[in-house]
Amino acid sequence: ELRVPPSVAVYAVAIDNWGQPFQAGIAVDVGAVVRPSQFAGWLYQVTEAGTLPASEPVWWPAEGDNAPRQLGTARAVAVRYYQPLAHGPVPVEVL
Repeated sequence: ELRVPPSVAVYAVAIDNWGQPFQAGIAVDVGAVVRPSQFAGWLYQVTEAGTLPASEPVWWPAEGDNAPRQLGTARAVAVRYYQPLAHGPVPVEVL
């Protein structure tokens, strides 16, 4: 819950997680986000820790239930990347 006086302007901000660029053979932990070298709107979030493959894989979009797929010895799901935008100042309405 956020309380601000009516005279205060508020800015809405989102934190951008652009991920780490793909690097062959590096270890990744659960929750890590990997970005392909040729970005096409998808990032890959690691669901099972492991090591990335020796060469960059054929990347995939989210399909159906978006089940995790092998990414070297790790597993990952495709996540659509949306660039966050900042909005503000936004007037606050006191209820």
